[in-house]
Amino acid sequence: MPPGIVCNGSKAEAFEGIDLSTGYPDACSFKRRFGLLTPATNTAMEHDLWSIIFNNQGADSLDGVGLHTTTVLTPKPDVGTAEGLENFKRQFLGGVKTSVNNALLAAPQYLIMGISLEHILSGLPAIHAAMDEIKTYSNLSWTVWQDAAKAALKCYGAKRIGLLTPWEKVGNASAVKMFEDMGV
Repeated sequence: MPPGIVCNGSKAEAFEGIDLSTGYPDACSFKRRFGLLTPATNTAMEHDLWSIIFNNQGADSLDGVGLHTTTVLTPKPDVGTAEGLENFKRQFLGGVKTSVNNALLAAPQYLIMGISLEHILSGLPAIHAAMDEIKTYSNLSWTVWQDAAKAALKCYGAKRIGLLTPWEKVGNASAVKMFEDMGV
């Protein structure tokens, strides 16, 4: 049976056909679809973003905004040793391209990198270089939390902050370098 309106198992002739050139409409994400890439072991990022969406409903809301999560295959990271950190970095960055291809199946308009790259890459230039490479996997715009953090810290005039992390000293030194690159 050709695509179209079906009633009781038969094509309903009284209706015009559906234009499939732009795909079927997304009933839940009709305003905006975001693709979220996160390590397979991250259990918080998706929940946090859905909380923002669900807590902002009503007039001028996020109703119709959808989040389509794709995990990057990674084992539970060993963030307590330099070797474990390097292994996690290699696995995560090595799996991103496949995950981007999977995320694109949901036809998102924007992509979100759902990992704190500052612990596995040292400084803003390294983070931006990795993201520039990752951006070549799709023709979509990306967002990373580091850009939002830089804008927020600048807005509030922050010069000193504290970091509390589970990462070992190499990962923490990389995070410190990123914030120093921001002028904090």
